[in-house]
Amino acid sequence: MTDQRPMNIAPTLFLMLALCLGTSWSQAADKLSPDQVKARMKANLPAIDALKKTGQIGENNKGYLEPRAKLPEKETKLLKMENEDRKAVYQWLADRTRTPMEKVQALRAKQIRERSAPNLWLQATDGTWYQKKA
Repeated sequence: MTDQRPMNIAPTLFLMLALCLGTSWSQAADKLSPDQVKARMKANLPAIDALKKTGQIGENNKGYLEPRAKLPEKETKLLKMENEDRKAVYQWLADRTRTPMEKVQALRAKQIRERSAPNLWLQATDGTWYQKKA
């Protein structure tokens, strides 16, 4: 009988997350290939960063982007696309580590909060929003 307990992923989860941008995963957003998802995320990063810097979007406590103001349709679609891509990556990590998706999301959100630049909007674990201090 094999051990079905989830392994302790804290040390390995983020290494795998970092590596997944350079490796492939079996399921990607909107049936795109892993290379297409990676390329799309990379191509969208400057626009995402610009929206973060203006305070129009923030990082929520589930590892996804969330609007903080009314966004034009183009930016709304961009957020949806990015969140779909993130969900695909999180699902891949959850599957690979036999960890619940919610745990993967929470760990990624924590990592984002810790690594975010000052002045960006973040959501704490209790749901409150704050701007990161320098």
